Amino acid sequence: LGAEVVSGDLDDQASLERSLAERDHVQDPDGRFRINNVFCHADSWRSALPRLVEDGDAVLMDLRSFSETNTGCIHELRHLAQNVPFDRCLLTVDETTDEPFLERTLKEAWEQLSPGSANHSQSPGEATVHRFESGTVAFRRLLRRLCDAGAR
Repeated sequence: LGAEVVSGDLDDQASLERSLAERDHVQDPDGRFRINNVFCHADSWRSALPRLVEDGDAVLMDLRSFSETNTGCIHELRHLAQNVPFDRCLLTVDETTDEPFLERTLKEAWEQLSPGSANHSQSPGEATVHRFESGTVAFRRLLRRLCDAGAR
């Protein structure tokens, strides 16, 4: 999996397009891919989101500490449900995640899907949720699930 994030400081559509064009996709001699960071302003991340997830092999969304106060995450979950097949997504949770609220958010997102949505024929229960744990074995399990999502 190559990194599918953008480098640069995004504050308008032109800088987003420029940053997307400047991403480093070439594999290094050691077999790794470079990490390209994204730095969005509060008013630009919503326009960057669709471009980032459409170009990516997989989407890893960290929902640790997720709750009703995370309006940006709610927006992102709705966007993913509408536009990205959930078999390409991995939602990471832990004991700090308000899982009943996450389930309600996904259910509500599904109820609002258009017929052409990537997930229209699926149910919200098909979203891949991974319980985050610390340690090497748990990290390898997470990495395997992320690779599986990117291979689809």
